[in-house]
Amino acid sequence: MMAVKDKGKEKEYSQEEVSIVLSKTVVKVLFETPFYGHILTQMKKIVSTVVPTLGVKMDRTVVMLEVNGQFFMLLTEEQKKEVLKHEILHVVLLHVLREKKYRFTEIFNYAADMVVNQLINASCLPGAILPEVFGLPKGLALDEYYNKLLQRVAKELGINDTNCISNDLEKKINEKLKQLAKDAHIIDVHDFVDEGADE
Repeated sequence: MMAVKDKGKEKEYSQEEVSIVLSKTVVKVLFETPFYGHILTQMKKIVSTVVPTLGVKMDRTVVMLEVNGQFFMLLTEEQKKEVLKHEILHVVLLHVLREKKYRFTEIFNYAADMVVNQLINASCLPGAILPEVFGLPKGLALDEYYNKLLQRVAKELGINDTNCISNDLEKKINEKLKQLAKDAHIIDVHDFVDEGADE
């Protein structure tokens, strides 16, 4: 069972309940946006507490969508559909395969989110990571966002050469990125959950 705060009360959802709501949302996405829906129906869906929100990963030839039931059940119907589209785009744009090529995983994640959030209705996801929040232009590629974010964070930390960074400095880069996000009013995705969730 997963404990979920619902309008000030604790409500528990079983994995089966979460799976039913997830399945209904997948069907809605399939009918409303077949492109996303067809990809979504091919993914193995796992209700989990391992991920804080949602995530996609590859297991050999199978794409898996992990969904934190507690998080998902608190979203509005529109938010549920948009976060699913968000994860599908990470697959379509091959982010799940490209991540290993980048040294700074947090910066990669922010850059990848900047790309996909421009392609969905991110307006229903307050605090979504968008390029304009960091003063960057829309429409750039993932590599461009990654390099611009890395340069900005490195500059603010006084680092001239990002090729010679120790693990300690890598931690400082991740911390600085999170501070920039906080300063830009990017909030933890758990904080944008609407109290009027519809499920």
